[in-house]
Amino acid sequence: MVAPSGRDVTAAVDVLVVGAGTTGLGLALQAHAHGARVRVVERRPEPFRPSRALIVHPRTLEVLRPLGVTDALLEPADTRSGSGLPGGCWPHGRPPAEPDRTSASPAPPSRKPSSNASWTTPE
Repeated sequence: MVAPSGRDVTAAVDVLVVGAGTTGLGLALQAHAHGARVRVVERRPEPFRPSRALIVHPRTLEVLRPLGVTDALLEPADTRSGSGLPGGCWPHGRPPAEPDRTSASPAPPSRKPSSNASWTTPE
């Protein structure tokens, strides 16, 4: 059988990855880096653009760095602070200030309801 790309898709592989999203492609790169013969199959004929990923976690970059793909991954990225937020940025260009939790006091005890309700448990 021949794929639209002209490649023979009947050749044996060690790893078959279904889905060419970020997880599938990352897995394929890792397996290939460890010497596996890899085939990636994807149902869509064209890449999904833009990526649906909102962020790339630091740990993901650590895992991908030895594979040499981080520069290509980050090149089209919007690295502005808050770029993944609705509207594309933080209000006033910066994240909201963190509350000062060092001087927080406990919430006041709740008041007893002023009704005639009572609580019982079944016997």
